Amino acid sequence: MFEKITNFANENNFKYIIDGTNYDDINTYRPGLKALEEFKIISPFKNFKITKKEIRNYLENINKKYSQNHPALVLQQDFPMAQIWIVIK
Repeated sequence: MFEKITNFANENNFKYIIDGTNYDDINTYRPGLKALEEFKIISPFKNFKITKKEIRNYLENINKKYSQNHPALVLQQDFPMAQIWIVIK
């Protein structure tokens, strides 16, 4: 999957690819974290030590609905997949 996303970004001259990995994710078994590093995908929430709880609190403060049952979908509700992964041109 990361290879396809990276190829898409390169073909369309995107400079950065970011994802929604948060700071809590580094304390759990996430084999995909290594792939993120290998493909040079940026994880701003993780890098700035923003936790899942902080993301949820922010969404609640701006009255944004999110799924408690599918935490990975929290920020995907308003964006097509390509815009989630590739947002800075």
